[in-house]
Amino acid sequence: MRKRFASIDISDSLVCALVVEIDNQGRLEITGAASVSSRSVVKGVVADQGGLSDTIKKAIEKAKGPSGQRIFSCTINISGPRLDFRTSHGIAPLHESSRRVKRSDISRAIKVGRTIGLAPDMEVVNVIPQTFLLDGEGIIKNPVGMYGVRLECDIFMVIAPRTQVANLVESVNGAGLSVDSICFTALATAFGVCDWRGNMHPGNAESASGFVIVDAKRDLIDVAYFKDGYIRAADAVTSSGDDTIRIDLLTRKITDRLAHLNMPSDYELLLSGKDLLRDDLLNGLETSLGKSPRIATLFEANGDSEILTNPIYTTALGLIRYRIESAKRTPFIPQLHLQRPLVTRLTERVTTFLEDYF
Repeated sequence: MRKRFASIDISDSLVCALVVEIDNQGRLEITGAASVSSRSVVKGVVADQGGLSDTIKKAIEKAKGPSGQRIFSCTINISGPRLDFRTSHGIAPLHESSRRVKRSDISRAIKVGRTIGLAPDMEVVNVIPQTFLLDGEGIIKNPVGMYGVRLECDIFMVIAPRTQVANLVESVNGAGLSVDSICFTALATAFGVCDWRGNMHPGNAESASGFVIVDAKRDLIDVAYFKDGYIRAADAVTSSGDDTIRIDLLTRKITDRLAHLNMPSDYELLLSGKDLLRDDLLNGLETSLGKSPRIATLFEANGDSEILTNPIYTTALGLIRYRIESAKRTPFIPQLHLQRPLVTRLTERVTTFLEDYF
């Protein structure tokens, strides 16, 4: 039975919708994609909730195409200068009866690590496990099944204002959809160009010092640094914020953000975005940084070649892959305000069953 997933990539200039089906072997096939112009979001914050709901509805209807396939929920992105990024450390003692690491032990360690002091108006959006240690030894990627006394875990967290999250969710609800999960834009883009283990599309060759995703839009610049398959640092800042795109100022801002992350100099630079992937920006960054940036290439998906080669859908595909992979591999995902009503969940399951078998 093929499972269906959808994502909505929301930015200041475009709303991109993507519909993907996955077969029993885990192969992804893009069955529909659409982009609709939008000015309902400013610097990551909803400025026109009704307008955004209408745009999302148009995008998802176009992505569904003539098949009329039912879409009940989606994964969305979040960005903006008020986002906060933190690393933390969690510890969980293993049960004396077996001393063998279970998924529940990883969940406990992550839960301890994410228990940090937050302002009342902020909440954790993404919790990404990085490395694990057993009894203080080794750097382990997957400790399940191993033996020890104490499990430790380093995690990376994305934190966002509650009102920003709530307004995005309400805008999606207004389009007749519920929200499965939310992911920071640059993190989602990384999932669009590589898999969970950090293996990249051949067109996105990674250096030994890792790679940087820069998602440049009219209002915002999202940056994330990855090494050895893990996110190491991230940032989100405003760009020009008006209709006049000053490539020189945008280049300077991106260069400043990369310097702020304090990375090795020989990282690989991958660019994504909507309307700013232009030759003058690529040339400006090459001159400023002394390295040739690449346009991010979608990783491991089947479908229309025009969609697969279009960089505006990189984040949307990454949102779907994040949803799938994190559900399989991360035992603890914050639920936010995203729990759907029981009637909605039952209706979705019954409709999907009838569509698949009749």
